[in-house]
Amino acid sequence: MLTLSDLASIATVISGLAVVASLIYLAQQTRQNTRHTRALIEQARNRQIIESQMLFVTDAAVRDLATRGDAADPNMTGDEIRSYFRLVSSQLLLFEDLFYQHRAGLIDDERHDSTVTALKTTRVNKLGFRAAWQSCKPGMGLEFQNFIEGLLSTVEPQPGRDLVTVWHGLIARQQPAAKGTGHGAMSGKGQ
Repeated sequence: MLTLSDLASIATVISGLAVVASLIYLAQQTRQNTRHTRALIEQARNRQIIESQMLFVTDAAVRDLATRGDAADPNMTGDEIRSYFRLVSSQLLLFEDLFYQHRAGLIDDERHDSTVTALKTTRVNKLGFRAAWQSCKPGMGLEFQNFIEGLLSTVEPQPGRDLVTVWHGLIARQQPAAKGTGHGAMSGKGQ
């Protein structure tokens, strides 16, 4: 027959098992919540980038302003320069937010690396962006300032690319060899 002490020991063991099971369940829930939070952050990141890109697709004035500002066009008016600075400032706020989310572990290294590549190839290599950065810099977090300054020191300013020429070059590289193979676009088959 079980004594009261035996029953208390069994109850303690059962209680301990219940606590362990609760902790395991809680750990699983925490991992799922973390993944869910990261997915939401990633969706928000993508939405912000898409909205920014679509602005350039749908608004010729913004596209012209960005092109001229990036190239440091000396013929820009005061209003155009102020508008360009605000455009750069809004881009920097997005990049700063992504930078600090990565620091907090909410954006993975792969996504962060793609952001850094975008900064190097489309922003910090532009003369106008570099000038606007000097104006926007004081309003940014110190770690982010150091991060951008580090990029500026490793990336040389580049003249603006003629995207039409780039486009035609990329298309030409995609076309199969036309002569001598019988399989090229110029073979006359299927035309």
